[in-house]
Amino acid sequence: MESGQQFVRKDLLQYKSAPNLTLNDQIKSAIAKGATIYHLAFGQSPFPVIPAAQTALAQRVAEKDYEPTCGIEALRQAICDYHRRVDGIEVSSENTIVGPGSKSLLFLLFLVFEGDIFLLSPSWTTYHPQCLLSRKKPIIVQASSQTEWKLTPQALEKVYPKPFCVSSENGRFSMQALACLSSGTPKLLVFNNPNNPTGIVYTEEELKALCHVFRRNNVLVLSDEIYARFHFANDHHCLAKFYPDGTIVANGISKWAGAGGWRIGYLLFPPSLGSLKKAVEGAASHSYSSASAPIQYASIEMFKPSDDIDDYVKHARRILCSLADYCYRELTSVGVEIVKPQGGFYMFPDFEVVRPYLRRKKAASGDKMCALILQEASVALLAGGPAFLRPTEELTVRLCYTHFDGAKALLESRAAGLENCLTDEFLSAHCSLTVKGIEALKSWVIRARES
Repeated sequence: MESGQQFVRKDLLQYKSAPNLTLNDQIKSAIAKGATIYHLAFGQSPFPVIPAAQTALAQRVAEKDYEPTCGIEALRQAICDYHRRVDGIEVSSENTIVGPGSKSLLFLLFLVFEGDIFLLSPSWTTYHPQCLLSRKKPIIVQASSQTEWKLTPQALEKVYPKPFCVSSENGRFSMQALACLSSGTPKLLVFNNPNNPTGIVYTEEELKALCHVFRRNNVLVLSDEIYARFHFANDHHCLAKFYPDGTIVANGISKWAGAGGWRIGYLLFPPSLGSLKKAVEGAASHSYSSASAPIQYASIEMFKPSDDIDDYVKHARRILCSLADYCYRELTSVGVEIVKPQGGFYMFPDFEVVRPYLRRKKAASGDKMCALILQEASVALLAGGPAFLRPTEELTVRLCYTHFDGAKALLESRAAGLENCLTDEFLSAHCSLTVKGIEALKSWVIRARES
């Protein structure tokens, strides 16, 4: 027995750190020592923090008080106004919790929730470990590339075979339906749109079809919409618009505002879930106390109506869209199977085309393949299994196309003008590390297929 092992919960003896963070630390360390590695394994925004917020932070750096656990009122109100404006949903500051990143808030929600938690496969790397940490054993709903990795009503019906006999009108539960939530085993489904790791997005029609199943089965939904502003067609539909009383929306500033290290995220609760919101807030008061005061005050600027911020988002979104199109085109041209991403930072390629080569190299699993690609092509990727809840033998990977100088790319995109499309030459010049990584990966696939 390892030293101190007797003091660890038995179900956590094999518990591991987040694979994306662990790999990121390893790759950054190798690069710092002089290695040439194309880092396509970590989904951090390449773009600078929105300038107005940087200025506000400098002005608020002396703020030092503990602020309310749920966040300062001015920030919560700005967040609510923002979502009314961009998503067309009605939310109130009293039903909003701001915390040090949405990840902390999701964990506390899982911790206090009494019932079954359902996760989609593939799924973001942290949902499942957080469930285990909060002593929940999540139920996995399988998706596949044949359905574009999307959650479908048919897949839901398989895990909800006996719906309750109550329903809701226009997404709002009746008192009878709300009472039914407390009977039997409550259900919480974790939903992510635009999706990490696949980059898929849901249409309005698809969301409405899912909401029909949610209502029939009285399912609560945690809708993680952290990539909403980076829907490439700028046509994001917030789930709460169609299912207001059953949806908790998670969001933050790490992606669209370029402020991952600022650690500001939030949850928007419907009024009908006041007790659940209160429980999360209570848990927050006994854990992180409150988010950083200077960061909260500075973040208010991000949610105000602003032509400059709209311009920032438009340029960042089209750069990501152009890169996604480039990566998809180049990799599918050599036989890699990909569902084309429509938002966010990611795609989820399947390298089944090189399995014969991997068998000869005794590397016929996702993790072993990624290690081989790093060794032979200097490209860092993260395997779909088990990190993203895919089978270990599957050759899917999450590929992040955000390894470039975002400040430079934004500057050059503005110079090019929104009326002009970004060319491959633009991407090669201003997003060169991602482009070179794709070139190296494409060449590796060609060599593997020909060997």
